[in-house]
Parts: sequence; C-alpha cells; structure tokens
Amino acid sequence: MDIVCKKCGGLCKVPEKSRKAYCGYCGEVLFDLERENTLYENFGSVNGRSNNGYHAANSGYNAESYDFYRMESTGTIKDNESKSNSHIVTITVIFTAAVVIIALILCGFVFLMPKLNYDSAVELMQAGSYDEAIYMFEELDNYKDSLQKVLECKYLKADDLYDSGEYDDAFEIFSDLHDYSDSEKRADKSLLKLQQEALRNSTVGDIIEFGKYEQDNDFENGAEILEWQVLAVEGNRRLIITKYGIDCRQYDSRDMDITWRDCQLRTWLNNDFMNAAFTSERQSMILKTTLSNQPNPVYGSYGGLNTNDEIFLLSYSEAALYLPTEHQRQAQATLYTASKNAEIKYGNCWWWLRTPGIYNVDVCGVHHNGELDPKGCYVYGQRSAVRPAMWVTVDE
Repeated sequence: MDIVCKKCGGLCKVPEKSRKAYCGYCGEVLFDLERENTLYENFGSVNGRSNNGYHAANSGYNAESYDFYRMESTGTIKDNESKSNSHIVTITVIFTAAVVIIALILCGFVFLMPKLNYDSAVELMQAGSYDEAIYMFEELDNYKDSLQKVLECKYLKADDLYDSGEYDDAFEIFSDLHDYSDSEKRADKSLLKLQQEALRNSTVGDIIEFGKYEQDNDFENGAEILEWQVLAVEGNRRLIITKYGIDCRQYDSRDMDITWRDCQLRTWLNNDFMNAAFTSERQSMILKTTLSNQPNPVYGSYGGLNTNDEIFLLSYSEAALYLPTEHQRQAQATLYTASKNAEIKYGNCWWWLRTPGIYNVDVCGVHHNGELDPKGCYVYGQRSAVRPAMWVTVDE
C-alpha cells in the first residue's frame, strides 16, 4: 500500500499487515500500531518538490486529493475499532449492572429496612423492653402503626410500674397518655395509691391530697386536686379539713331558725360536693360519723339533734380543740371562692362552723384573723366560705 510521509511528502510503499513503517526518504515514522491507530496526514508539497527532492506530481499520485489516509486496506484499523466498540459495550453493561445493584440496595433501605426495624421493635415490646421499643418505633415515624405502638408501649410500661408499686412513675406516664385507652382512669388509680400511702403515713398537721374540686376559677382546665390538713389521728382513721375555703355558700337560704340537721349546706356537702369531688373509690374511704350537735357554748342556743354525716363542718368546740391557736384557724380562699364574692380580709376568709350563733337564725364562724366568733352571722349570709371536714380510713 502507498502512504504519503507527513514530514517530507514522499510517497512510500509499505508492505501490507506491517505494524510499523518508516519513510524511505527522510526516515520519519509513518505509523506505529503499537502506539497509535489513527489517521496519517499528508504534509507534502503540492506544487513543488519536497525537501528530499521528490516531486509529488511526478509520482503520478495526486497529493491534493488527500488530507488524511486510513489504513483500511490492511484491515488493522477495523480490527482495533471492533475491539474498542467491544470494550464500550462491556463498560456499558458493567455500568448498567452497577446502577441496578445500587437501585436494589436503595430499595432495600427504603422498603426492607423499615420492616425489619418494625419487626425488631415489636419483638422488644413483647419482651418487655419498652424503652428500646419506644425508641425504635419513634424512629420509624409514620411507618405502619408505629406511632400507635409508641402509645401502647408506654401504656404497658406504666402498667408494669403500677404492678410493681411504683405508683408515682406510673401516674406520670398514664397522665401523659391522656385519653389513650383507659389511661385517665389508670392515672387516677395510681394517684389514689399515692394518696392512700400519704394518708397512712400522715400525722397531725400534715397536708395531704385527696379528691378534686374547682379552685383556680378556670373551668376549661378541669378541677384541681384538693389539699387537706390532718387534724386528728386515731388508729387507721384520720380527721381532715380542707386547707382553703373551697367555696362560698349560704348556710341556708331561708330566713328562719335552723340547726345543722336541717340546713341546706349539710345537704349540699353530702350530695353535690361529695359527688363532684370524689370518685367512688374515694367515697368508699370516707367514714360516716355520728356528730354531737351541742348548743352554743356562750349563749346556749339549741344545737339540734345528733346527725350521721360523711362530710360536715367543724363545731365551735371542735375548732377550738383541733385548731387551738388563732394562727392555726386562719384560712385563705381559693380563686374560685373569691370570685363568688367571699368576704376576704388580709388574704383570709371568714368561714362557717356548724354550731348555732347567738340566736338560731345565726351560725358561728371563724374570723379572718382566726378568732372564733360565737355570735356568728345570719344563716342566709352569702359571703361566708366553706371548709369541709371528714373522717377517712387509710385501709385500702
């Protein structure tokens, strides 16, 4: 085959299937298949002689008609191109396979891993490892019912705490669960256990919690837990009185002689207040007590017949016995009581006793400074606070 030297322009004859050839005129390398497999340019003179004196026109070969010469007659370039194309195909296949594998791995993370984690969390829950299960379910976010499972785990954990006597922690978790299942009832049962324990360990002068009643005058947030002062301890019984004046009510709305036995306030305490403040479990702890309704110790006003009550007011003599100092008898009113126009001075309220006053149309009470008032005020007075009292048992 003929090849024009790219350096001197000489026309050189090269045996076919050669892998390397040199120009016979200038010695320049015409091609070297070990290093290149591309085209070879014609840099020879067109109108004159080349450097070696060989005139392209005399060769009978028209150098102008070529810019590049391919070695197609040998078939060598075609073989190399085929090999190159084969390599490209191989690379493409490998790349495609890699993409598919990566896609499958990603799909595994997206679809398979959440399922595996969910199943693992369920196993932890069933094994009682609630904290670990809660963590895994929370990490799953909205996968399946994972958020519901978080609540279930917390409920089961609180249930275990209750059974093991850890009522404080159980109460906290049940309370946080709000309306999940019967969490509100379970929270109250946990609270009752705590209150029973506090009662059992209480002594005179202690403040304990028992029942609920509106106190902050915000009805949207529900009733608040009542605080009680322990007045007496007798075996498994405790005499308690509310720490604050928890309501402002008339002793009786009728302008007439009245005793504790027949007054409307007694009826309210043992019905409306009882049902509003105490659950059935707590009501069962309140003891029915026989009350001696003695006459007024100063004026002799008739005190009425003895009564059997669960909730009552202290008598004049009981207030003096269980709260012997004026400071001990002073009581503040709740915001709810104050909102009903209770009489408040120096932060303290005037509160009812059950003993009749100077006349039977009057009832004794305790002044803002803690002084006992034997004269009392009219039974239909509308500015006196109420401090319920009762005997409760500490037995479960």
